[in-house]
Amino acid sequence: MQKLILLLISLSSFLSTFGATITWDGDAGDGQWTTATNWDGDVLPGAGDDVVIANGNDVTISTGSVTVNTVKINNNASDLTIAAGATLNVFNSGAGSTLEVANGGLKLYGNVNITGGSTGLLIYGNFQNYNTGVLDISGSSSYCINSIQDLTNNGTIYLDGGSIASLNTIGSFFDNNGTIDITNSGARAINFLSVFTNGASGTINIASGTGYGIYFPDDFSLTNDGSIVISGTANNAIQVENVNGTAAFTNSGILQGTGTFDLNGSPLGGTVIPGLSPGTMNFAGNQVFAAGTTLEVEVNGITPGTEHDKVVVAGTATLGGTLNVSINYTPTKGDQIVILQAGSISGTFSSINPALPLEWEIVYTSGAVTLIYDWTVGVWDGWAGDGEWTNANNWEGRILPGPGDDVLIANGDDVMLSAGSVTVNKVKINQTSSDLTIAAGATLNIFNSSSGSALEITRGGLKIYGNINIT
Repeated sequence: MQKLILLLISLSSFLSTFGATITWDGDAGDGQWTTATNWDGDVLPGAGDDVVIANGNDVTISTGSVTVNTVKINNNASDLTIAAGATLNVFNSGAGSTLEVANGGLKLYGNVNITGGSTGLLIYGNFQNYNTGVLDISGSSSYCINSIQDLTNNGTIYLDGGSIASLNTIGSFFDNNGTIDITNSGARAINFLSVFTNGASGTINIASGTGYGIYFPDDFSLTNDGSIVISGTANNAIQVENVNGTAAFTNSGILQGTGTFDLNGSPLGGTVIPGLSPGTMNFAGNQVFAAGTTLEVEVNGITPGTEHDKVVVAGTATLGGTLNVSINYTPTKGDQIVILQAGSISGTFSSINPALPLEWEIVYTSGAVTLIYDWTVGVWDGWAGDGEWTNANNWEGRILPGPGDDVLIANGDDVMLSAGSVTVNKVKINQTSSDLTIAAGATLNIFNSSSGSALEITRGGLKIYGNINIT
Protein backbone atom coordinates (compact mmCIF):
# COMPACT_ATOMS: atom_id res chain seq x y z
CA MET A 1 0.00 0.00 0.00
CA GLN A 2 2.80 2.41 0.90
CA LYS A 3 4.47 1.76 -2.46
CA LEU A 4 1.15 2.45 -4.24
CA ILE A 5 0.75 5.77 -2.43
CA LEU A 6 4.29 6.77 -3.32
CA LEU A 7 3.61 5.81 -6.95
CA LEU A 8 0.46 7.95 -7.03
CA ILE A 9 2.31 10.88 -5.49
CA SER A 10 5.08 10.54 -8.09
CA LEU A 11 2.54 10.37 -10.93
CA SER A 12 0.76 13.44 -9.59
CA SER A 13 4.06 15.28 -9.40
CA PHE A 14 4.90 14.23 -12.98
CA LEU A 15 1.56 15.46 -14.32
CA SER A 16 1.92 18.71 -12.38
CA THR A 17 5.38 19.26 -13.83
CA PHE A 18 4.57 18.48 -17.46
CA GLY A 19 0.89 19.51 -17.42
CA ALA A 20 -2.13 18.04 -19.10
CA THR A 21 -4.42 18.88 -22.02
CA ILE A 22 -7.51 20.64 -20.67
CA THR A 23 -10.45 20.91 -23.08
CA TRP A 24 -13.31 23.37 -22.84
CA ASP A 25 -16.75 21.79 -22.72
CA GLY A 26 -18.80 24.81 -21.61
CA ASP A 27 -21.02 22.75 -19.30
CA ALA A 28 -21.64 25.69 -16.96
CA GLY A 29 -23.12 27.67 -19.83
CA ASP A 30 -21.75 31.04 -18.69
CA GLY A 31 -18.80 31.21 -21.10
CA GLN A 32 -16.42 32.14 -18.29
CA TRP A 33 -12.86 30.77 -18.37
CA THR A 34 -12.64 30.96 -14.58
CA THR A 35 -15.65 28.69 -14.02
CA ALA A 36 -14.19 25.22 -13.36
CA THR A 37 -17.28 23.34 -14.60
CA ASN A 38 -16.69 24.73 -18.11
CA TRP A 39 -13.67 22.42 -18.43
CA ASP A 40 -13.35 18.68 -18.83
CA GLY A 41 -13.06 17.09 -15.41
CA ASP A 42 -14.36 20.37 -13.88
CA VAL A 43 -10.78 21.46 -13.25
CA LEU A 44 -9.42 24.88 -14.19
CA PRO A 45 -6.34 24.77 -16.44
CA GLY A 46 -3.18 26.02 -14.76
CA ALA A 47 0.47 26.67 -15.40
CA GLY A 48 1.91 23.85 -17.52
CA ASP A 49 -1.48 22.86 -19.02
CA ASP A 50 -2.33 22.90 -22.73
CA VAL A 51 -5.76 24.42 -23.40
CA VAL A 52 -8.06 23.47 -26.30
CA ILE A 53 -11.24 25.43 -27.15
CA ALA A 54 -13.01 23.61 -29.98
CA ASN A 55 -16.72 23.15 -29.22
CA GLY A 56 -18.08 26.35 -30.77
CA ASN A 57 -18.53 28.29 -27.52
CA ASP A 58 -17.31 31.82 -27.00
CA VAL A 59 -14.98 32.01 -24.00
CA THR A 60 -14.18 35.09 -21.91
CA ILE A 61 -11.56 35.89 -19.29
CA SER A 62 -13.42 38.70 -17.53
CA THR A 63 -11.09 39.50 -14.64
CA GLY A 64 -7.90 38.40 -12.97
CA SER A 65 -4.85 36.66 -14.35
CA VAL A 66 -4.56 33.07 -15.62
CA THR A 67 -1.43 31.19 -16.70
CA VAL A 68 -1.20 28.14 -18.97
CA ASN A 69 1.36 26.43 -21.21
CA THR A 70 -0.37 26.68 -24.62
CA VAL A 71 -3.78 27.64 -26.03
CA LYS A 72 -5.41 26.39 -29.23
CA ILE A 73 -8.72 27.74 -30.56
CA ASN A 74 -10.03 25.36 -33.21
CA ASN A 75 -13.67 26.06 -34.08
CA ASN A 76 -14.97 28.73 -36.44
CA ALA A 77 -17.70 29.62 -33.96
CA SER A 78 -15.38 30.04 -30.99
CA ASP A 79 -13.93 33.39 -29.94
CA LEU A 80 -11.63 33.85 -26.97
CA THR A 81 -12.06 37.31 -25.45
CA ILE A 82 -9.66 38.84 -22.93
CA ALA A 83 -11.62 41.60 -21.20
CA ALA A 84 -10.09 44.96 -20.22
CA GLY A 85 -8.19 44.50 -16.97
CA ALA A 86 -7.83 40.72 -17.40
CA THR A 87 -4.57 38.93 -18.25
CA LEU A 88 -3.79 35.69 -20.06
CA ASN A 89 -0.23 34.39 -19.61
CA VAL A 90 0.83 31.68 -22.04
CA PHE A 91 4.29 30.48 -21.09
CA ASN A 92 5.28 27.64 -23.41
CA SER A 93 7.97 25.35 -22.07
CA GLY A 94 8.12 23.31 -25.29
CA ALA A 95 8.14 23.74 -29.08
CA GLY A 96 5.30 24.47 -31.50
CA SER A 97 2.83 27.33 -31.31
CA THR A 98 2.23 28.94 -27.95
CA LEU A 99 -1.16 30.49 -28.79
CA GLU A 100 -2.78 29.14 -31.96
CA VAL A 101 -5.97 30.52 -33.50
CA ALA A 102 -6.55 27.65 -35.94
CA ASN A 103 -10.19 28.63 -36.39
CA GLY A 104 -12.38 31.12 -34.61
CA GLY A 105 -10.99 34.32 -33.17
CA LEU A 106 -9.01 36.13 -30.50
CA LYS A 107 -10.39 39.43 -29.19
CA LEU A 108 -8.04 41.38 -26.99
CA TYR A 109 -9.25 44.18 -24.72
CA GLY A 110 -6.92 43.26 -21.84
CA ASN A 111 -3.42 41.76 -21.72
CA VAL A 112 -1.87 38.67 -23.27
CA ASN A 113 1.72 37.76 -22.40
CA ILE A 114 3.34 35.03 -24.51
CA THR A 115 6.78 33.49 -24.14
CA GLY A 116 8.47 30.52 -25.78
CA GLY A 117 7.56 28.12 -28.55
CA SER A 118 8.68 28.25 -32.16
CA THR A 119 5.77 30.62 -32.88
CA GLY A 120 4.30 32.91 -30.25
CA LEU A 121 0.94 33.63 -31.90
CA LEU A 122 -0.19 31.61 -34.94
CA ILE A 123 -3.30 32.96 -36.66
CA TYR A 124 -5.41 31.14 -39.22
CA GLY A 125 -8.62 32.62 -37.83
CA ASN A 126 -9.36 36.18 -36.75
CA PHE A 127 -7.43 38.54 -34.50
CA GLN A 128 -8.60 41.88 -33.14
CA ASN A 129 -6.54 43.94 -30.72
CA TYR A 130 -8.72 46.74 -29.41
CA ASN A 131 -7.46 50.10 -28.12
CA THR A 132 -7.11 48.86 -24.52
CA GLY A 133 -5.43 45.61 -25.54
CA VAL A 134 -1.76 44.80 -24.92
CA LEU A 135 -0.03 41.85 -26.58
CA ASP A 136 3.51 41.08 -25.39
CA ILE A 137 5.47 38.26 -27.07
CA SER A 138 9.07 37.27 -26.39
CA GLY A 139 11.31 34.23 -26.58
CA SER A 140 9.65 32.62 -29.62
CA SER A 141 12.37 31.07 -31.74
CA SER A 142 10.98 31.49 -35.30
CA TYR A 143 8.05 33.93 -35.28
CA CYS A 144 6.50 36.16 -32.66
CA ILE A 145 3.37 36.49 -34.83
CA ASN A 146 2.71 34.38 -37.92
CA SER A 147 -0.63 35.26 -39.49
CA ILE A 148 -2.30 33.69 -42.51
CA GLN A 149 -5.33 35.97 -42.14
CA ASP A 150 -6.22 39.65 -42.05
CA LEU A 151 -5.05 41.56 -38.98
CA THR A 152 -6.28 44.68 -37.22
CA ASN A 153 -4.40 46.29 -34.36
CA ASN A 154 -5.82 49.24 -32.46
CA GLY A 155 -3.96 48.53 -29.22
CA THR A 156 -0.34 47.88 -28.29
CA ILE A 157 1.90 45.04 -29.47
CA TYR A 158 5.38 44.34 -28.08
CA LEU A 159 7.48 41.81 -30.00
CA ASP A 160 10.95 40.68 -28.94
CA GLY A 161 12.81 38.14 -31.10
CA GLY A 162 11.79 35.78 -33.91
CA SER A 163 14.67 34.50 -36.02
CA ILE A 164 12.62 34.40 -39.25
CA ALA A 165 10.28 37.31 -38.59
CA SER A 166 8.94 39.10 -35.57
CA LEU A 167 5.72 39.81 -37.48
CA ASN A 168 4.82 37.80 -40.58
CA THR A 169 1.47 38.36 -42.28
CA ILE A 170 0.08 36.78 -45.46
CA GLY A 171 -3.53 37.97 -45.25
CA SER A 172 -5.35 40.33 -47.60
CA PHE A 173 -4.65 43.30 -45.35
CA PHE A 174 -3.00 44.42 -42.14
CA ASP A 175 -4.35 47.62 -40.59
CA ASN A 176 -2.42 49.16 -37.71
CA ASN A 177 -3.97 52.03 -35.80
CA GLY A 178 -2.17 51.31 -32.54
CA THR A 179 1.44 50.81 -31.48
CA ILE A 180 3.83 48.06 -32.57
CA ASP A 181 7.24 47.95 -30.85
CA ILE A 182 9.76 45.40 -32.17
CA THR A 183 13.20 44.67 -30.71
CA ASN A 184 15.88 42.03 -31.32
CA SER A 185 14.32 40.82 -34.56
CA GLY A 186 15.97 38.23 -36.79
CA ALA A 187 15.96 38.03 -40.60
CA ARG A 188 12.99 40.42 -40.85
CA ALA A 189 11.24 42.47 -38.20
CA ILE A 190 8.10 42.82 -40.36
CA ASN A 191 7.57 40.64 -43.41
CA PHE A 192 4.27 40.91 -45.23
CA LEU A 193 2.52 39.64 -48.34
CA SER A 194 -0.53 41.86 -47.99
CA VAL A 195 -1.77 45.42 -48.20
CA PHE A 196 -0.29 47.03 -45.08
CA THR A 197 -1.71 50.33 -43.82
CA ASN A 198 -0.23 52.16 -40.87
CA GLY A 199 -3.09 54.54 -40.04
CA ALA A 200 -2.89 58.13 -38.83
CA SER A 201 -2.80 56.97 -35.19
CA GLY A 202 -0.50 54.04 -35.94
CA THR A 203 3.06 53.88 -34.62
CA ILE A 204 5.70 51.31 -35.61
CA ASN A 205 9.04 51.27 -33.77
CA ILE A 206 11.75 48.81 -34.85
CA ALA A 207 15.15 48.57 -33.16
CA SER A 208 18.07 46.19 -32.74
CA GLY A 209 17.57 43.68 -35.55
CA THR A 210 20.04 41.35 -37.26
CA GLY A 211 18.22 41.54 -40.63
CA TYR A 212 15.74 43.82 -42.40
CA GLY A 213 13.34 46.19 -40.71
CA ILE A 214 10.32 46.06 -43.06
CA TYR A 215 10.41 43.81 -46.11
CA PHE A 216 7.81 43.31 -48.86
CA PRO A 217 7.86 42.23 -52.52
CA ASP A 218 5.93 42.91 -55.75
CA ASP A 219 2.10 43.12 -55.77
CA PHE A 220 1.93 44.47 -52.22
CA SER A 221 2.03 47.92 -50.69
CA LEU A 222 2.80 49.82 -47.51
CA THR A 223 0.96 53.05 -46.79
CA ASN A 224 2.17 55.08 -43.83
CA ASP A 225 -0.17 57.76 -42.55
CA GLY A 226 1.17 57.49 -38.99
CA SER A 227 4.73 57.08 -37.72
CA ILE A 228 7.46 54.57 -38.62
CA VAL A 229 10.75 54.75 -36.71
CA ILE A 230 13.52 52.25 -37.55
CA SER A 231 17.05 51.99 -36.20
CA GLY A 232 19.72 49.40 -35.52
CA THR A 233 18.88 46.91 -38.28
CA ALA A 234 21.83 45.09 -39.82
CA ASN A 235 20.28 45.08 -43.30
CA ASN A 236 18.05 47.70 -44.93
CA ALA A 237 15.59 49.49 -42.69
CA ILE A 238 12.93 49.20 -45.42
CA GLN A 239 13.36 46.92 -48.42
CA VAL A 240 10.85 47.22 -51.27
CA GLU A 241 11.50 44.35 -53.69
CA ASN A 242 9.98 46.02 -56.72
CA VAL A 243 11.19 43.69 -59.49
CA ASN A 244 8.03 44.00 -61.63
CA GLY A 245 7.16 47.54 -60.63
CA THR A 246 4.07 46.56 -58.64
CA ALA A 247 5.27 47.18 -55.08
CA ALA A 248 4.80 50.63 -53.58
CA PHE A 249 5.61 52.58 -50.45
CA THR A 250 3.50 55.67 -49.80
CA ASN A 251 4.35 58.05 -46.97
CA SER A 252 2.12 60.87 -45.79
CA GLY A 253 3.04 60.44 -42.13
CA ILE A 254 6.43 60.37 -40.35
CA LEU A 255 9.35 58.26 -41.57
CA GLN A 256 12.30 58.40 -39.19
CA GLY A 257 15.43 56.44 -38.50
CA THR A 258 18.90 55.29 -39.42
CA GLY A 259 20.23 52.75 -41.89
CA THR A 260 19.38 52.27 -45.56
CA PHE A 261 15.88 52.75 -46.95
CA ASP A 262 15.54 51.03 -50.32
CA LEU A 263 12.18 52.32 -51.58
CA ASN A 264 12.88 51.15 -55.13
CA GLY A 265 11.48 54.19 -56.92
CA SER A 266 8.70 55.15 -54.51
CA PRO A 267 8.74 58.94 -54.03
CA LEU A 268 8.66 60.34 -50.52
CA GLY A 269 5.96 62.55 -49.05
CA GLY A 270 5.05 63.33 -45.47
CA THR A 271 7.75 64.11 -42.91
CA VAL A 272 11.22 62.59 -43.17
CA ILE A 273 13.49 62.71 -40.09
CA PRO A 274 17.03 61.29 -40.27
CA GLY A 275 18.37 59.59 -37.16
CA LEU A 276 17.14 59.39 -33.61
CA SER A 277 18.56 62.76 -32.56
CA PRO A 278 20.66 62.96 -34.62
CA GLY A 279 21.76 60.37 -37.19
CA THR A 280 22.22 59.42 -40.84
CA MET A 281 19.49 58.16 -43.16
CA ASN A 282 20.64 56.47 -46.38
CA PHE A 283 18.59 55.88 -49.53
CA ALA A 284 19.59 53.25 -52.08
CA GLY A 285 19.40 54.26 -55.73
CA ASN A 286 17.55 57.43 -56.73
CA GLN A 287 15.19 59.18 -54.35
CA VAL A 288 12.49 61.77 -54.99
CA PHE A 289 11.49 64.16 -52.22
CA ALA A 290 8.08 65.16 -53.55
CA ALA A 291 6.37 68.53 -53.26
CA GLY A 292 4.53 67.56 -50.07
CA THR A 293 7.64 66.34 -48.24
CA THR A 294 9.09 68.01 -45.14
CA LEU A 295 12.70 67.11 -44.34
CA GLU A 296 13.49 67.81 -40.69
CA VAL A 297 17.17 68.27 -39.84
CA GLU A 298 18.66 68.71 -36.38
CA VAL A 299 22.03 70.48 -36.10
CA ASN A 300 23.84 70.34 -32.75
CA GLY A 301 27.40 70.60 -34.09
CA ILE A 302 29.58 69.97 -37.14
CA THR A 303 30.06 66.17 -36.94
CA PRO A 304 27.66 64.29 -39.26
CA GLY A 305 25.62 61.45 -37.77
CA THR A 306 26.43 62.25 -34.17
CA GLU A 307 26.08 66.03 -33.95
CA HIS A 308 23.88 66.72 -36.94
CA ASP A 309 21.44 64.84 -39.15
CA LYS A 310 22.45 63.83 -42.64
CA VAL A 311 20.70 62.27 -45.64
CA VAL A 312 22.78 60.27 -48.12
CA VAL A 313 21.30 59.28 -51.50
CA ALA A 314 23.32 56.79 -53.55
CA GLY A 315 21.92 57.99 -56.88
CA THR A 316 20.09 61.16 -57.84
CA ALA A 317 18.25 63.14 -55.17
CA THR A 318 15.33 65.04 -56.71
CA LEU A 319 14.45 67.78 -54.25
CA GLY A 320 11.15 69.46 -53.48
CA GLY A 321 8.97 70.28 -50.53
CA THR A 322 10.06 71.99 -47.32
CA LEU A 323 13.30 71.96 -45.37
CA ASN A 324 12.93 72.43 -41.61
CA VAL A 325 16.26 73.00 -39.82
CA SER A 326 16.74 73.23 -36.06
CA ILE A 327 20.16 74.72 -35.14
CA ASN A 328 21.02 74.18 -31.50
CA TYR A 329 24.70 75.10 -31.04
CA THR A 330 26.99 78.14 -31.13
CA PRO A 331 28.60 78.11 -34.59
CA THR A 332 32.04 79.32 -35.66
CA LYS A 333 32.58 81.47 -38.72
CA GLY A 334 32.85 79.27 -41.77
CA ASP A 335 31.13 76.18 -40.26
CA GLN A 336 29.79 73.95 -43.03
CA ILE A 337 27.08 71.37 -42.41
CA VAL A 338 26.39 68.95 -45.27
CA ILE A 339 22.80 67.94 -44.60
CA LEU A 340 22.23 66.04 -47.85
CA GLN A 341 24.76 64.26 -50.03
CA ALA A 342 23.98 62.48 -53.30
CA GLY A 343 25.50 61.12 -56.47
CA SER A 344 23.78 64.07 -58.13
CA ILE A 345 21.13 66.59 -57.13
CA SER A 346 18.20 67.86 -59.13
CA GLY A 347 16.17 70.86 -58.01
CA THR A 348 16.02 72.61 -54.65
CA PHE A 349 13.73 72.69 -51.66
CA SER A 350 10.78 74.91 -52.46
CA SER A 351 10.82 76.52 -49.02
CA ILE A 352 12.76 76.67 -45.75
CA ASN A 353 10.37 76.91 -42.84
CA PRO A 354 11.17 78.41 -40.44
CA ALA A 355 13.75 80.62 -42.13
CA LEU A 356 17.39 79.95 -41.31
CA PRO A 357 18.84 82.00 -38.44
CA LEU A 358 20.80 85.15 -39.26
CA GLU A 359 24.14 84.58 -41.04
CA TRP A 360 23.29 81.01 -42.09
CA GLU A 361 23.00 80.26 -45.80
CA ILE A 362 22.00 77.18 -47.78
CA VAL A 363 24.18 76.25 -50.75
CA TYR A 364 23.29 73.71 -53.45
CA THR A 365 26.02 72.01 -55.46
CA SER A 366 25.97 69.08 -57.86
CA GLY A 367 26.34 66.56 -55.05
CA ALA A 368 25.49 68.25 -51.76
CA VAL A 369 23.19 70.58 -49.87
CA THR A 370 25.26 72.50 -47.34
CA LEU A 371 24.48 74.94 -44.55
CA ILE A 372 27.28 77.53 -44.15
CA TYR A 373 27.63 79.99 -41.29
CA ASP A 374 28.93 83.56 -41.72
CA TRP A 375 30.63 83.04 -45.04
CA THR A 376 32.12 85.69 -47.30
CA VAL A 377 32.26 85.69 -51.08
CA GLY A 378 35.85 85.41 -52.20
CA VAL A 379 37.30 83.55 -49.21
CA TRP A 380 39.12 80.38 -50.30
CA ASP A 381 38.52 77.28 -48.09
CA GLY A 382 39.57 74.55 -50.55
CA TRP A 383 36.58 72.37 -49.68
CA ALA A 384 36.63 70.52 -53.04
CA GLY A 385 40.26 69.55 -52.52
CA ASP A 386 41.40 70.01 -56.14
CA GLY A 387 43.02 73.44 -55.73
CA GLU A 388 41.20 74.87 -58.77
CA TRP A 389 40.20 78.54 -58.66
CA THR A 390 37.29 77.90 -61.05
CA ASN A 391 35.68 75.23 -58.87
CA ALA A 392 32.98 77.01 -56.85
CA ASN A 393 33.17 74.33 -54.16
CA ASN A 394 36.59 75.66 -53.14
CA TRP A 395 35.13 79.01 -52.05
CA GLU A 396 33.03 79.88 -48.99
CA GLY A 397 29.37 79.87 -49.90
CA ARG A 398 30.21 77.65 -52.89
CA ILE A 399 30.15 80.79 -55.05
CA LEU A 400 32.92 81.87 -57.41
CA PRO A 401 34.30 85.35 -56.75
CA GLY A 402 33.52 87.83 -59.51
CA PRO A 403 33.98 91.46 -60.46
CA GLY A 404 33.81 93.63 -57.36
CA ASP A 405 34.72 90.79 -54.96
CA ASP A 406 37.81 90.80 -52.75
CA VAL A 407 39.70 87.47 -52.75
CA LEU A 408 41.50 86.10 -49.68
CA ILE A 409 43.70 82.99 -49.87
CA ALA A 410 44.92 82.25 -46.35
CA ASN A 411 44.32 78.62 -45.42
CA GLY A 412 47.62 77.11 -46.61
CA ASP A 413 46.38 75.67 -49.91
CA ASP A 414 48.04 76.12 -53.25
CA VAL A 415 45.58 77.64 -55.73
CA MET A 416 45.70 77.22 -59.51
CA LEU A 417 43.97 79.25 -62.21
CA SER A 418 44.38 76.65 -64.95
CA ALA A 419 42.46 78.18 -67.83
CA GLY A 420 40.14 80.95 -68.85
CA SER A 421 39.83 84.50 -67.60
CA VAL A 422 38.53 85.66 -64.22
CA THR A 423 37.96 89.17 -62.89
CA VAL A 424 37.91 90.30 -59.25
CA ASN A 425 38.38 93.52 -57.26
CA LYS A 426 41.36 92.56 -55.07
CA VAL A 427 43.54 89.53 -54.24
CA LYS A 428 45.38 88.95 -50.98
CA ILE A 429 47.59 85.89 -50.31
CA ASN A 430 48.27 85.62 -46.58
CA GLN A 431 49.62 82.18 -45.69
CA THR A 432 53.25 81.05 -45.94
CA SER A 433 52.36 77.72 -47.53
CA SER A 434 49.91 79.17 -50.08
CA ASP A 435 50.98 79.83 -53.69
CA LEU A 436 48.72 81.27 -56.36
CA THR A 437 49.66 80.00 -59.83
CA ILE A 438 48.39 81.51 -63.07
CA ALA A 439 48.84 78.81 -65.70
CA ALA A 440 49.89 79.46 -69.29
CA GLY A 441 46.91 80.67 -71.26
CA ALA A 442 44.95 81.72 -68.15
CA THR A 443 44.23 85.35 -67.21
CA LEU A 444 43.61 87.01 -63.85
CA ASN A 445 42.12 90.52 -64.07
CA ILE A 446 42.27 92.60 -60.88
CA PHE A 447 40.29 95.81 -61.38
CA ASN A 448 40.42 97.62 -58.05
CA SER A 449 37.62 100.12 -57.60
CA SER A 450 38.55 100.89 -53.98
CA SER A 451 41.59 102.00 -51.99
CA GLY A 452 44.42 99.77 -50.81
CA SER A 453 46.50 97.21 -52.67
CA ALA A 454 44.97 95.52 -55.68
CA LEU A 455 47.27 92.46 -55.32
CA GLU A 456 48.92 91.86 -51.96
CA ILE A 457 51.27 88.96 -51.18
CA THR A 458 51.70 89.22 -47.41
CA ARG A 459 52.90 85.65 -47.13
CA GLY A 460 53.02 82.84 -49.63
CA GLY A 461 53.80 83.23 -53.33
CA LEU A 462 52.63 84.15 -56.81
CA LYS A 463 53.69 82.14 -59.87
CA ILE A 464 52.83 83.58 -63.27
CA TYR A 465 52.91 81.50 -66.45
CA GLY A 466 49.92 83.24 -67.97
CA ASN A 467 48.60 86.79 -67.72
CA ILE A 468 47.74 89.18 -64.87
CA ASN A 469 46.12 92.54 -65.62
CA ILE A 470 45.93 95.03 -62.74
CA THR A 471 44.22 98.40 -62.76
